[in-house]
Amino acid sequence: MDRTWQFKYISMVSILSVLSIGIAFLIVGSISSKDTLNPEYNPPLTCESNSLMLNKTSKLVLAHYMIQYIDIGIDVESYKKEIRMASRYGIDGFAVNCGADFMNYRQQLDNIFTAADQLLNENVIFTNQPFKLTLSLDTDHFLQAKNPILEMIKFYSMYQNRKSYLTDTMGIPILTTFGGDTIDWTTFKQNIKRDIKLYVNLFRIPKSTDQLIPIDGIFSWPPQGGSINDPIAPKMQQISKLNNKSYMTCKFDLLIVDITPAFYSHQPFKNQAFHEYNIYKNWRSVIKSQPDIIELVTWNDFTESTYFFDPIPNQSQSITLHPFVMNVNGRSHTAFLQLSFYFIHEYKFGRQPCVQEDLLFYWYRTHFVDSVASNDAIPKPTFDVGLPVDPMTDTIYLCLWSMKDTGTVTVHTGSSSSSFVLVQGWNYFETSPFQVGFPKIVWERDGHIVIESKGSIEIIDTPVVYDFNYHSMYVTSK
Repeated sequence: MDRTWQFKYISMVSILSVLSIGIAFLIVGSISSKDTLNPEYNPPLTCESNSLMLNKTSKLVLAHYMIQYIDIGIDVESYKKEIRMASRYGIDGFAVNCGADFMNYRQQLDNIFTAADQLLNENVIFTNQPFKLTLSLDTDHFLQAKNPILEMIKFYSMYQNRKSYLTDTMGIPILTTFGGDTIDWTTFKQNIKRDIKLYVNLFRIPKSTDQLIPIDGIFSWPPQGGSINDPIAPKMQQISKLNNKSYMTCKFDLLIVDITPAFYSHQPFKNQAFHEYNIYKNWRSVIKSQPDIIELVTWNDFTESTYFFDPIPNQSQSITLHPFVMNVNGRSHTAFLQLSFYFIHEYKFGRQPCVQEDLLFYWYRTHFVDSVASNDAIPKPTFDVGLPVDPMTDTIYLCLWSMKDTGTVTVHTGSSSSSFVLVQGWNYFETSPFQVGFPKIVWERDGHIVIESKGSIEIIDTPVVYDFNYHSMYVTSK
């Protein structure tokens, strides 16, 4: 598999030797400084922070960005803040979701590209490669247009020549989609009239492999469940059955694989949940498979609980614009973003970063799978998706980084408790079933408490409305 995809680096050969000390100082200052918008959105320092930023790598990490949701603001400076946040975690770019109806959001699209254009030089000090943007054509939206292919080409043509548009090492633009099983991609590429690398999301399997012939790569979503070792295998098996042809005959071997922290949507017209999501297992399986690109799905889609960047009600219009969304309610996913910082490093450089402190990450749902809501107008989800996935359970998940090869962690939930012995490095545990009350985690080593944390949202038996979103927390020893 060709894994040479990377951004076009800004040439610094002649000045790097002179300014290396100054650049390293800027990097440390940039990473260490607290974000003026939200202090939580700063990745922890490691003794390899400099190498994370200075080492070049062909591995890319994108984040799926919903342009129609206003996280901080729609002006250029607000988008700069979000780009800087994402860059601090090793994220290299946004795949900006857009559809035919998104002409209403043309100003947002213009502004986020302007922000990325202006930060091309600045963001070299964060990831040593410019933060780039690509479009993610939401085909279900484009199919509502009179001429879907013409509309998609129009959108792509508006931004393909922007300085911050994502390209491969040969300068060929990379275009992604969300959906696309019914689109005539041959006609699309013929009318583009220039070479592109097209990654199509096949969350529905097409009826014929003929539709796959012009595709250069695929974007794998939705995830097939945390327990599957190869996250793309089920999709490939389904594609291989088309007309008894192997998917390899379609001549695509480029791959974008997702990291998805959760999926749950509660709106007036639906109450939708699929299965258990496990970001730790998701990361382990994806790192093992070594795809060309990883895409965090999503940066900011609070309507389906896939967000890594928490909605900020007092600074964001997202919640006020969509007051009917019931699946956020203070459920933080910040811990998922913090945890991903370390796995992004492992994916890019093939090893864990040198961590300077003990780390605790844990997440749980806030009511039981079998709970019955007292006042919900929408029926409970059925959870039946017909896939080989992990069923939803009443579990508290823990992921810990231990500095030493000693210690125990105890999970208290209701009247029960479970203890686990730690080893140096990453530790992963599950405890179920949880009980009513605030979960409490106590980490001890050599007779001393290293970390003690109480969940900030209570687990209840009878919710007013259903909420199968996760709440996550993280604590450090320093």
